[in-house]
Amino acid sequence: MAPVQIEMVDPLIRAFHDATLPSRDERRENLSNILTQCANFAECGTTKPRSELKVCSKCKLAKYCSQTCQKSHWRSGHKVQCTPPGDGSRESLPLKLAERVLAVPVLVDKLLHCSILTLDLLNDPSNSERAVVKLNCTVLGADVQAHMQRVFAGLPRDEGAEVCLSIAQIKRAPMEEADEKTRAAVADMRARLGEQITADRPMVTFWFVSEEDDRFESADDDEKPESESQKAKRLDQWFSSSMLLPAGAIAYMATKPSELVRSAVMGNQLVPISESYLRESINNTIRLDTKNKLRLRAYPTVARK
Repeated sequence: MAPVQIEMVDPLIRAFHDATLPSRDERRENLSNILTQCANFAECGTTKPRSELKVCSKCKLAKYCSQTCQKSHWRSGHKVQCTPPGDGSRESLPLKLAERVLAVPVLVDKLLHCSILTLDLLNDPSNSERAVVKLNCTVLGADVQAHMQRVFAGLPRDEGAEVCLSIAQIKRAPMEEADEKTRAAVADMRARLGEQITADRPMVTFWFVSEEDDRFESADDDEKPESESQKAKRLDQWFSSSMLLPAGAIAYMATKPSELVRSAVMGNQLVPISESYLRESINNTIRLDTKNKLRLRAYPTVARK
């Protein structure tokens, strides 16, 4: 007898969700126009639209403004860190997916409003100059129903199953905690925006890191010290993006707004907009995208035994 298939999402809710997503062409254009630093930024200081940078042919993650920068970065550590696309390691796949979040306006909007709460900009907008919004990224099984069926059947996790991006944690981190490349990129973007940055429209920085990488960084001092090869493999396991808050965003969040949430189980509810709500809203948007229109899902490569 075939297993019973349960419709976990109300069709009206899914239709509302689909209506908020950008088209394929819009998503591609948004991604192409994102200002991105050369992976060798510490040496060259180059920032260009993403489409004007050349992508590493192996990992498809590192981006360069010239062959000179690519060769220099390869020698300085990328040779060890570079892994093919689709590699299932927690240091690579989450960030490859996370970059695509910046091409989805509805997700960027949630991140920007979350930054106001995370950095406490309602009380002190200058916090944006001293801290970053740190996002710990990971991947989870995309098909929750299939995963639960395996659990109930006593089967191990399917390592080759489709996964989707998940933001495990959003927190405030001092600027000094960010890597040198991120700090340099923030300074560069701040200089570019100049007088556009005001108390009402501060520039905020999002620092995307692998959840696995963050756990390593916060390990106890008693644990085995990091070897040179481990350090090399962790190079560039993060990226950052800085942007201005929309006009009126701080004033809007000061009203302590709520949002109507549609649920197939709980019905319609008015929920206060909080950090935890916004993070879960981002993850729900990704999970509801079963057709992978946002390209935030992937199949990890399972290592052969």
